[in-house]
Amino acid sequence: MKLDKYCARLGQRVTISGNRSEYYMIGDRKIRVSDHISRSTDAFLQIIETGDVFVVSDVASGEVRVLSYRKVQSFLRAIHDFPSLFTPKTDKNYIMGIHQNQLTEGQLHSVKMAISKHR
Repeated sequence: MKLDKYCARLGQRVTISGNRSEYYMIGDRKIRVSDHISRSTDAFLQIIETGDVFVVSDVASGEVRVLSYRKVQSFLRAIHDFPSLFTPKTDKNYIMGIHQNQLTEGQLHSVKMAISKHR
């Protein structure tokens, strides 16, 4: 995958899955990079490679962004360089999302829609 080398330079690869998913520790955050969405993950972010663009999903909040390769690189560099900016929020819904590590149906639908628009 396109982001593999960049993620490996920024952090440490922690898991290589047989289904084209890799996990990296960048700063103190686990990042999942894959060609498909996972409904259940212990990662802070999921980055789905869809060709020329990347769908970035915040696992806990379900927020989805579609970014270029350069913008994903910048975003990951910020996580690496300024980890205190990416500390978990304290509101109850965010914390529940972290503990559950599950995307809701609505969040999953948003991610799938973003992916389908760019394939």
